Parts: sequence; structure tokens; C-alpha cells
Amino acid sequence: KPVSVWGDGDKITLPTSVLESLLAKYQNDLSGVTPMTFRVGVLNLDYQFPACDALKSILSGSTCSAADVLIEEEDDAEVRASEERRKMYLQELSHKYHSYTYATVVEFTQEEGHVGVPIAIARSLCGNRVPTRRTIDPAVAAAVNGSSSRSSMKMDVDDNNEHTNAEHDNNDSLAARAMDVDNAVVANDNCEPKTPGHIAYGAFDVPDMDVELSMVVLPKGKGCTLVPSVDALRRGFHGLKDVKATLEQSLIRTRATLSLGDEVYVWHRGVQFDLRVSQVVPSDFGAVSCINTDIEVDFGSPLTEEASPAPVSTVPSSLDSNVQSPLSNGRPLSEKVTSSTNTDMVDEPNDDVGIADGNSISVEEIRSLLPNEPPLNQTDGVCTILIRSSDGKSDKRRFDISNATIRDLFNFALTIANKDASFQLVTRFPRKVFSCPVGDEVGSSLVDAGITAGQEMFLIEWI
Repeated sequence: KPVSVWGDGDKITLPTSVLESLLAKYQNDLSGVTPMTFRVGVLNLDYQFPACDALKSILSGSTCSAADVLIEEEDDAEVRASEERRKMYLQELSHKYHSYTYATVVEFTQEEGHVGVPIAIARSLCGNRVPTRRTIDPAVAAAVNGSSSRSSMKMDVDDNNEHTNAEHDNNDSLAARAMDVDNAVVANDNCEPKTPGHIAYGAFDVPDMDVELSMVVLPKGKGCTLVPSVDALRRGFHGLKDVKATLEQSLIRTRATLSLGDEVYVWHRGVQFDLRVSQVVPSDFGAVSCINTDIEVDFGSPLTEEASPAPVSTVPSSLDSNVQSPLSNGRPLSEKVTSSTNTDMVDEPNDDVGIADGNSISVEEIRSLLPNEPPLNQTDGVCTILIRSSDGKSDKRRFDISNATIRDLFNFALTIANKDASFQLVTRFPRKVFSCPVGDEVGSSLVDAGITAGQEMFLIEWI
């Protein structure tokens, strides 16, 4: 049975009997199963295996067992070899649970038969027809109940009228008792230290149903997309100067897993920003591990996410500057990107695009003007630059920031732009605007323009 515990992340508390069982199973050596990751799910009491239509059809005409058909998270190689089995597995989970997510363990101190869930896990589990309740301090409830019992003993029920009055008084007493419990919980909450893993009496809703825990092994995360809430935008999320530091200090310290649909929280100078996980890489199970891995984070727009599946202008905030974005929709450099130079034939593309001085030049000629990419073994002074256009096209290449210039950056952008029009290159978080050099000017070097080694993304902004 779930109970509420303090904590900003995804770390649950379990009874000591769980630890004892694991020690016995793995012969007192848990080094091979750390970090301990559990799938926490609210069971669907009406579930009967199999529930997935595809799985039913397979089992009905086959002699194989369910274990031969279904898969577990640790069978990563097998999942990649069989996409259909992966889909069946996820569909079966959606039937088995009303809701589920993934978590790690902060400590084994919970009361037997209970699991402590922090607010982030509770919010992922609550919903989808799941009834909820608040965790009540037994001592407070007992004190309120005792006071109510003593009061009821004083009721005089000698005659019918007095008996009727007593019934009304008793009903009023029940309502008052419920208010007394709520008030007592609030008072207790105000004075209780919010130590992670400790019971959070009455702090937030938890599922009023039993949950099932299954030990799993999730793939290491490589990337994810986080969508800030509208409230986070109002609080100035786009104005944060160092999103990477904010993520490292808040998100990575509190989260060991990321699951699709999870709500995560980051803090900056006492301000909380809520974000929703809309994509994880790899996407095999809709969840990844954040332990001992480098994850690149993209940020999506909440309006774009809700309005249409059109490409979202995002900004990567890499947790390791040497990791290239797995979320980028790149293309080979040999692929031609065309744009029309005839205003009377807008729909007829050709191989020429406009260049900064107003002349027409082919994409291949523009590529020939770009400096050679640094050797793969060169890591110092190298920036992997990703440029995206509003039509969803993108490309990336490596630049030596000491030798490459702003002109080189705009020439590279011209190989992606699909129309002959003026544009500027912009970054976000924070927003910086770069203008194309005029005439034969090449502009400053990338390093002098403030572009540092690592990774950077620019958006083409038409003007």
C-alpha cells in the first residue's frame, strides 16, 4: 500500500524485508543489480493475461509459453531484434496497470506492507481512474477519534426527541472530526522536517489501491526532451542564463530514471520550474536510467506539443559537452537542399540559393567554401554546431572555433535554408542573435563571437 514520503525525485522507500530477500537471492552481493530500479504500477484488478490482441493471436495458435513471448527490460538485445515483441510487451503493460512509472530506492526503512512514494511518483500513478487518498498520521487520527468517543458518551438518549437530537449531533461530530484530522495534519506538516524518505503525512494524494513492484534493468539514457509547463514559462524559464547548471544541480541530483509523461522539477534561486518528459532516447521501453551516463536534453514548446506534430524549436543543454545529440534529424552533407530564386515559380526548386552578397550560388559551391572539419581525434577547440530551419530541416558539422568565422557559419546555414531570403541565426536559453557579415567581410572567429567548444544549436530566423 502506498504512503506519501518527502522527496523531490523518484526515490521510494521499501520495507527491510525486500532488502533481505534481495540479499538472499543474490547471495549478499548486490553489486550486479545496482542501481536497484523498480517498476511501480497500480494494478488493474480486471486484468487477465493475455490482454493484448496481438499476443492473444500468437498464443492461441502456438504452443510457446508466455515467458517465450513476453520480454523484460533487461533483454535489450532481444528487444532491438524484434520490434513487434516490444510493442506487444508495452501494450500488455498498459492493460496490466492503470498507471505505472519507474523509481529507485532511497532507503529500506518503510513499514511492512507499504511503499513510500514521493510526490513525483505519486503524480505519475494518480489518474486514469485511480482513486486517491491522503496518508494520515495514526497518532493524530487516534487522538481525534478518542476525543470524539469521549464526547459521544455524554449524549443523553433517554427519549425519542433527545435521541433524534443526538443523531444530528453525531453527524455534526463526524464532519467536525474530519475537519479536526485535516487541521491536525496541516499543523503536523508545518512542524515536521521534510527529510527525503520520511513520511509526509497529508502532504499530497497517493493511490488508494495496492501497487506492484517489479525489479527491472532500464537502458542507459542518451537523450530526452523536456517540455516546460506554461507556469514555468511565466516564471521565466526561458530567461535562465545557464540551463545546464540548473539541470545538473536539480534534476540529475534527484532523478535516477526518466519515464515518458513524468513530471520533473528543477529549481533555480528558490523558484520551481515544472517540466514534462515527452521523449526519451533510447525509446525501447519509454523509460531510461540516468545513472552513469551522459544525457543530452532538448526543450520543447508546450504550445507546439499540444497544437500539432510539427517540428519543435528546441535548444540542447548537454550534460556532457562531448556527446552529440541523438535527437537531431541530420542528413548527409551530399544531400541537396534547394530553394527557388524565381518569385514567379515558388514551387519549382533548383540547386541555387542566395548568398550574403545577393548573388546566386549552388549548394555544392557553398559547401566548397566551408573549412574542412577538424580531425575526429581533435577535441580541444571544436564545437559541433546544429542548425535548424523552421521547415524542420537540419544539419550539423564540426567547426574549429579558432579558425572558423561567422561567415562560415552563415554559409553552412545556407546549405539548409530552402528559400532565398534574409535571415539571422539565433540561440535560446539565453537568446543570442548573430547577423550575417556584410559584403566581403568574414566576421569574427567563432570563439571571439562567444561560441565555445562543445555543442551549440542555432535556429534560422527569417527577417
